[in-house]
Amino acid sequence: KASSVALALATAAALACGGGSQSGSQDSLTGDWSIAIGDTCTAGTMAVAGASDAVTGNWECKALHLSGGVSGSLKSHDVTLTLHASGYNPILVNGTLSGDSISGTANGSGFKNDPFTAVRN
Repeated sequence: KASSVALALATAAALACGGGSQSGSQDSLTGDWSIAIGDTCTAGTMAVAGASDAVTGNWECKALHLSGGVSGSLKSHDVTLTLHASGYNPILVNGTLSGDSISGTANGSGFKNDPFTAVRN
């Protein structure tokens, strides 16, 4: 009986502290994301790992035949990403992380304050 009570208390404490899931972590961008940039890249993907000043990964937009590396940072809820593609200027993304989504703007390589959205898969 004591072990059942201890387990119930530990579970309640973990859920109250948000320990029930890694999804939606406000201190990490780690994961696979579905991304859209403006109205020309509506079904892109991004896979990144890391937090703070050490976000790295890869991205792809099949519609524009672009892909490459990702670098960036996460400070509080503020996201800064640089999407690299060989032969193109970098695309700079500034956005806000809210749970499992990022919303912001993209600039560079033909994008000028175009909406950027990402949803963690």
